[in-house]
Amino acid sequence: MTATNPDDWGLPQTDKPIVLSQGELLLCDWIICGASRLIPEAGLLELGNWTTLRLGLWQAIATNAESRPLALDGSDARTLLALCPTTFRWGVGDDVGFSLKMKLARFIAPELFHDDENQAQGDSAAPGAATKDAGV
Repeated sequence: MTATNPDDWGLPQTDKPIVLSQGELLLCDWIICGASRLIPEAGLLELGNWTTLRLGLWQAIATNAESRPLALDGSDARTLLALCPTTFRWGVGDDVGFSLKMKLARFIAPELFHDDENQAQGDSAAPGAATKDAGV
């Protein structure tokens, strides 16, 4: 699908799976829990009907696989992308905020990303991220 308008992030309303790590799934749940506070004067239900998404999140979280597919529609993906912090870590682990945001952006507009560049950089490597040996 090629976008004719760069501001139009429209997707078909059919659910498609996106593969997320446990940390990314938990971040999605955290976003849903606090979403009404992330956009001033917006109530949680004004941002969408989260019931189906939350059920799918917890079904995916309950599995013991490293990567878990989650069915998303375009509206949920756009809302999560808007609400997701650009950087977020559960303690000292990977930056799941950046990796989730990149996966959501690829899900919404895959034609803007080149697979060979993504594989070379890795999904969870945030630009300018410090390495273990940096002593930070």
